[in-house]
Amino acid sequence: MKVVTQVIPGRNTNYFSYNATVNKLNINATLGMEVQAYKGSDIWAKGYDVPENADLQYLGAHKDIVKFDLGGGAGQNRLASGFFRSNFSWDNRFLLTGTIRMDGSSKFMSDKRWGYFPSFSAGWNLGNESFLGGVKNTVNTLKLRAGWGIVGNQGSAGDFDYVSSVSGGYIYAFNGIPIDGASSAGLPTASLHGSRLNSITLVWIMDCGTTPFPEAWITLSATQRI
Repeated sequence: MKVVTQVIPGRNTNYFSYNATVNKLNINATLGMEVQAYKGSDIWAKGYDVPENADLQYLGAHKDIVKFDLGGGAGQNRLASGFFRSNFSWDNRFLLTGTIRMDGSSKFMSDKRWGYFPSFSAGWNLGNESFLGGVKNTVNTLKLRAGWGIVGNQGSAGDFDYVSSVSGGYIYAFNGIPIDGASSAGLPTASLHGSRLNSITLVWIMDCGTTPFPEAWITLSATQRI
């Protein structure tokens, strides 16, 4: 059996960042876009009753001149994305992050092609609070963070699941004459769309800088997905 595969991936990312500090407030913002494209094809052939000698096992050396399988396929998809992310830090103690992402996938119908995925999180850097000054020699980082967001997924969808496909390779005899034919390989799924997952996350992080574990990390994480 011989298989030949060709894959042509592509990605282009552009973004703009902005930073500013006003008194105790630090602001960071990022605006960007990304385009991804994938195109692939493959072809395969399978011969039967080839010689047992591995050095002679070529497709052209198969003995059965009637039974010979040949096939292949092709696929392509594109994904366009836009995103905006902003971070706010007050006195390096109170943290706030907001993100909005928009994704458009060629795997879905035009009216279901775009998805919008917001998220935000808030954090409290307790390690920089004055009332914990007595433990700073033993605790380098002490932070509490909570967040909520929506994550999208297009991985379970095929390139052309939303349209009807045709499969070839079928032969039918008309008046004793073999004719190549094709049949429907699947019905279109017009309602197909990307999945959306709500995620609520609560994270507690503590970095202890004491011996015998100068870089010991203790992380408690609880995540609830709706």
